[in-house]
Amino acid sequence: MSKTTAVSLLQRLLLHPSLQNNLQFFHIQRFFELTTRLWLEIVPPNKARPAVLPSPIAAVLASVLDLEPAIIQLIWTAFSDLAQEAYLDLNSSSVDDNFKQHGHEHKLGAQSIVPPVTACTRPECNNTNLSEKRIVEARLYTLRRGIIPIFSKSLYCRGCHTRYYHNYSVSEAENPEAQRQYYAVEVPKYIHVFESCYVEQELCHYFGSQLCLNHSTSKGIAKVYNLSLAHTSEDHSASHLKDELEGDLVLEAFFLDAILRDKAHRGLCLSLPHHGLQNHRLDAVLAKRNYIMVGTGQEMWAHTCSCCTRIYEGEDGNWCKASAF
Repeated sequence: MSKTTAVSLLQRLLLHPSLQNNLQFFHIQRFFELTTRLWLEIVPPNKARPAVLPSPIAAVLASVLDLEPAIIQLIWTAFSDLAQEAYLDLNSSSVDDNFKQHGHEHKLGAQSIVPPVTACTRPECNNTNLSEKRIVEARLYTLRRGIIPIFSKSLYCRGCHTRYYHNYSVSEAENPEAQRQYYAVEVPKYIHVFESCYVEQELCHYFGSQLCLNHSTSKGIAKVYNLSLAHTSEDHSASHLKDELEGDLVLEAFFLDAILRDKAHRGLCLSLPHHGLQNHRLDAVLAKRNYIMVGTGQEMWAHTCSCCTRIYEGEDGNWCKASAF
């Protein structure tokens, strides 16, 4: 926390005697950590900060901080702008543990997984506000924070019948030919692999290193992750979801991340079938990518340098060329 922020905190505390009597410094610091983790739940994209915290979020904060909900709302009134600006360690495992213990009842996870927009992006809908929020309990698999309980949210446009998810949107989902249209060229930080499984992109890269460089099996990678990186606990045992990584998820996450990165490199957006089995969803796009990579599709196909190619004069006086390709 910067010196300027600390001074501003003290000045505002003087204006709120009830906060002076009920708060210690760690309350404010933890309040900033928790609200920053939940920022997209509190302040949706392109929206202003609300004057009052949503009641489920206030209830979770009150439970974690052991304060009355009225005090939580007063803290928000006094410090909401500073909460947005404060320097925070978002990888704090203690914050994750708080959500594991207190968030399930209110359908709030340790990481916000929401659509990037709150209004329909199709021109014919004229920025119609999205509605019909759908909440799905899920798990986020990360490299450094382990397996995190989350609740992914999606929103719906009644005008064009499009549902917006965290990574992609789907129009006319009832249509057997419906497609998952990914939003942007950039690879998302949290990749939606199965309905209730998201995988951090950094963890996907770890899977790739183990598969390609260490020649590990997907089941072996999953076993090592569960033993050393999962950081599971009993705090969210009320959930029906398993807190372990399986080999199928390792492979699906690796291939989906690879396809997303390939599309990003080519400046293209990914589109996948919405229906069908997940283990066949990538078949067509992987086959197309392999076809493109044949011969001249490889960047270095026409490459020549002194490391991979040698040109020398043979014993008969003719010039010869030896290439590693």
